Amino acid sequence: MDVVEICRKGTLSSGEPSTKRSITSIYDDDEVVGFEKDAEIIMMKLIRGTEEWDVISIFRMPGLSKTTLESKVYNNPSIVNYFDVKAWSDMLRRVLIGKRYLIVLDDIWDVEAWEDLGICFPQGEDRSRVMVTT
Repeated sequence: MDVVEICRKGTLSSGEPSTKRSITSIYDDDEVVGFEKDAEIIMMKLIRGTEEWDVISIFRMPGLSKTTLESKVYNNPSIVNYFDVKAWSDMLRRVLIGKRYLIVLDDIWDVEAWEDLGICFPQGEDRSRVMVTT
């Protein structure tokens, strides 16, 4: 599994996380074998990484348990307790499908950022709207 820490950096910061936080073991069952080290690396980058806003990308060939690994990390008690708000883009899409919605995105200055966010919003004939400020 290849883990890349730096994709984009911004200036948002929640302060430096304590280095004394413990990371709960991610594997309490036998569903996925061999990704313990990858999960620990990802969790360290999420909890003890840079003070700036950051993106951690996980890339590998299709079918090699990337989504399972993401899910395990996302639901790990250390991650759940560390972040104030968590969202899974696919969950957002599923919640919005079939509903009329208004989403306001403030300060989107990068076309790539919009393209990344735009896929989260289902398109149809439900008169939904997305307002964007740039």
